Amino acid sequence: MLRGIDCSSYQGVIAWPLVAEQCNLRFAIVKTAEGMGSSPDVKAGSNVIAANKAGLAVGGYFFLHPQASMKAEAQAKLHFTLAQDVGLNRPGDLPPFVDLEGPLPTSWSNVGFTPSSLRGWTLDYLAALGSLWGMVPCLYSYPDFLMQLGVGGEPAFSSFGLWMASFTSPSGWPIDGQHPMVLRPWTSWQFWQWSSNLKLPNGVGCDADVFNGGETELQAILQKGDAVVTTGGPAAGSTDSKA
Repeated sequence: MLRGIDCSSYQGVIAWPLVAEQCNLRFAIVKTAEGMGSSPDVKAGSNVIAANKAGLAVGGYFFLHPQASMKAEAQAKLHFTLAQDVGLNRPGDLPPFVDLEGPLPTSWSNVGFTPSSLRGWTLDYLAALGSLWGMVPCLYSYPDFLMQLGVGGEPAFSSFGLWMASFTSPSGWPIDGQHPMVLRPWTSWQFWQWSSNLKLPNGVGCDADVFNGGETELQAILQKGDAVVTTGGPAAGSTDSKA
């Protein structure tokens, strides 16, 4: 397994070379956008550049705000544009990540959803983002939410990667043989967020992740090209509601 972290503006300024060396990191997943907000996360551009310079494979995650009145394709197009604005979807990058953990089941009807229609909306978003990106997206969530959503009855979800939040590991980094909970229709996991409290040098807690494979498997999912291309400077951003 290869090590990584996921982060947002909540972590402030990250000393990427130091963190990458101390934690033996290979990848970073940077919060890029949320809902229909028209600006990226305020640290997305600088995190993408700095993590790339530290030698890490970098990807972006998009925090969904599904609403039945909002076209899934529109949210996907916005997120793709914002990702390009902060220097993502370049050769050597990870595929796009999609964060689905809301609305909570008690609020689904308030935004016009049944479990079935929310599953359909999410699948439409994933398909649209994948088409724009030219890569297969990876869906992030946690077991209880996915079970209440009923993803086990939708085989189409298995066409996308699974990034599972499952804080079941011992206190140290997971080792080969350990794994998160995997729910139907998936038969395996791609990434595992095993902790939300990895301490960075600035004292702020950060999410810690592992990739299910080694360097060969990682190279197979990266955006193809000759070299990682970085932007000349961070894009402007906005403050978002989730760390």
